[in-house]
Amino acid sequence: MRKNNYDMRLLQEPCNQLAQVVEELTGCSILWSACAERIIIGHDIVGNGEGDRPEVVHGARFQGEMREGFCLVDSQREANVRLKIEDDLLLTADMLSVNDRGTDCRTGELVYGNHQGLPYRMQRRR
Repeated sequence: MRKNNYDMRLLQEPCNQLAQVVEELTGCSILWSACAERIIIGHDIVGNGEGDRPEVVHGARFQGEMREGFCLVDSQREANVRLKIEDDLLLTADMLSVNDRGTDCRTGELVYGNHQGLPYRMQRRR
């Protein structure tokens, strides 16, 4: 995928050969756990895009996180730069919430992600 600048549209290999072209990021696998209790979330995982008002999430959902809470990868943009990657994910029947951020290991500067800690929220289309 790197040879195609990570553009999936340029991927010529059939899906059964995808494992040969996907680059695994060691230690970055997401572990999912089922959660059924009601939860009130403000800035933690789900941001509703409407200020700081908390949101109540009911019903079955899955929470995703990395085993160690983060992983370290080489920057794709700058040589000799390591990034600390952190992900908080929440999956329900109607949406996927992703708080994905990367910081420079040397400086602690946020390289990507929301500066306010708000996740991207994708609603399911029906």
